Amino acid sequence: MLLSEMISRSVAHTIVVDVGAYGRSGSNSYDLMRHFGWRGLLIEPNPVLCGRISREFSGLQYDLVNAAVSSHEGVGTLYLGVHDEISSIHREMTAHWGEVHSEVAVTVRRLPSILAENHIPFDFGVLSIDAEGEGLNIFEDVIAAGYLPKWVVMEVYDAPSYASLDQFPVAESAKARYRLVGKTAPNIIIEAL
Repeated sequence: MLLSEMISRSVAHTIVVDVGAYGRSGSNSYDLMRHFGWRGLLIEPNPVLCGRISREFSGLQYDLVNAAVSSHEGVGTLYLGVHDEISSIHREMTAHWGEVHSEVAVTVRRLPSILAENHIPFDFGVLSIDAEGEGLNIFEDVIAAGYLPKWVVMEVYDAPSYASLDQFPVAESAKARYRLVGKTAPNIIIEAL
């Protein structure tokens, strides 16, 4: 109960936005929703995985959007790789992990538009980005639109090599609003100042 209360008080709005939701395995959103009662906005480009998400997140409070996220809108191609988790709108990103075995047409959306449609407040709790080559574009697009999530977990290549956001290739306006607070092998974790 104490942990739940501490986590809920750390943010203005207990909402997690998960770009590249994939499913429960390796999720940055499931535990917040399941164990702490957060609301989720899950965004997944692979239509096959949307059924899995619906089953695995059953009973939780969330909305699911089937779209690829980038800094532009339109129709694109999602390249599917050797594992369900490996897909990207950039063929070379999928091919980095092995053979590209198929492709599917997907709707490509900007995250600020999706957030507005789902009535996500500008200062929501957590933004998780796992978008294979689009992470920086998505992050900068969200910040430029006026959103300031308290925590951002972003998959980036060679995350352990970053000692601060000064080394990170994002706009100075984003660096001025966040600080690097943690990293794992695939992710950096940043906090709004």
